[in-house]
This record gives sequence, structure tokens and C-alpha cells, in this order.
Amino acid sequence: MISKHLSEPWFSYVEQGKKTIEGRLEREEWSKIKPGDIIEFYNSDTGSKRAFQVKVVDIKKYSSFKSLINTEGLNNILPGVTSLEEGIKIYEKIYGSTPNHNILGIKLQKL
Repeated sequence: MISKHLSEPWFSYVEQGKKTIEGRLEREEWSKIKPGDIIEFYNSDTGSKRAFQVKVVDIKKYSSFKSLINTEGLNNILPGVTSLEEGIKIYEKIYGSTPNHNILGIKLQKL
């Protein structure tokens, strides 16, 4: 099991089952993850640590955030975001505009 911080509002969206796909670069621990693995997401943004576990159901590789969002669906990846352009900007703010790694679309199931 790996333990990873997830910022709001994404933490709550995964916890509520609204966000079912996690987009990550294929690097570090994420490059080793496989279906069946358990991830503990935690968040301390409100002062107290909250955590829950998810199971990795499936993983698909993409060459760009645009491809990830178009294939997996904006609402499954970034609930509340209303446009492809806005979704891409969110990922570019985190990872930069030209990541040097594949993009992983990690399908999650809350435990």
C-alpha cells in the first residue's frame, strides 16, 4: 500500500465517489502501481488528518493530459471543472506544460 496526499477538492471528490480517475505522471511510486494495489489518500488541509483507502481497478497510459481527459471524461477526472481547457490548465499548473513522462489514468474504487 502507498500513502499519498491529495489536495482539496479532489480528496473529497474521490472520497464521495465523484472522482473515479486519478491522473498522474508515470514516475516515482506511480510508475510501479498496478491493478489490485491499495492507495491510502490523506489530507490535512483543514487541520486534522483525514484518510481513506481506494483500490486500483485499472490503469491506462496517455501521451497528454488532453488525451486523458478526452478519453476518460472530464467529470470522472476533475468533477466541477467545466471545460477541457480548464482541466488541462489544472494539470499544467501542477506538472508543467510539457511533462516528460506518460500520463496515467488510474481508475479507483473506494474501499
